[in-house]
Amino acid sequence: MHSFLGMDLGANSGPPARERWQQQQRERLIATIATAYREMAGLSLTQAQARKLFGIDADTFERISGELVAREIVTINPEGLLVRHEGGLHVSCSSGTMMQRRNYASRAARVQTLLKLLTWHVDGLSLTDLPAELPAVVAGRILKPLAIKGLVKLVEGQWTPSPALLLGAGVDLRRE
Repeated sequence: MHSFLGMDLGANSGPPARERWQQQQRERLIATIATAYREMAGLSLTQAQARKLFGIDADTFERISGELVAREIVTINPEGLLVRHEGGLHVSCSSGTMMQRRNYASRAARVQTLLKLLTWHVDGLSLTDLPAELPAVVAGRILKPLAIKGLVKLVEGQWTPSPALLLGAGVDLRRE
């Protein structure tokens, strides 16, 4: 049995109403923990301390902590403590191994690579034509905020830069 403050958060079984209720309880628990880490910037807990503080069993903690890590709310530092996610090294809870997820230097290099590709392919760039060091998923995460700001747009499966982006990159807009 998985519980939080005496409420069953177990495996999804039973009618859909029960599943929705369990999902709501998990989301409330995640929100409670996220609020605690947001309001107490220096909060640093062992797994046992976190389970006791938030009143959850080991199985529930494993699932919830994995979700907290995936949502970048907390990070498990090299000492095994749950701390607020601040960028830098990000540790996967389930495997216990460290992964470089927020290396800002490599992230900036990927943005630069993508911007160069966009300025070279003024007529459009497909995510399937990207080099191996720039996975389509990463490019998509970079392009979506640029699209919101109107710097790129998706036309028939091709990402095209706006004139403002091209001018900012120093590309001559006059066609020969």
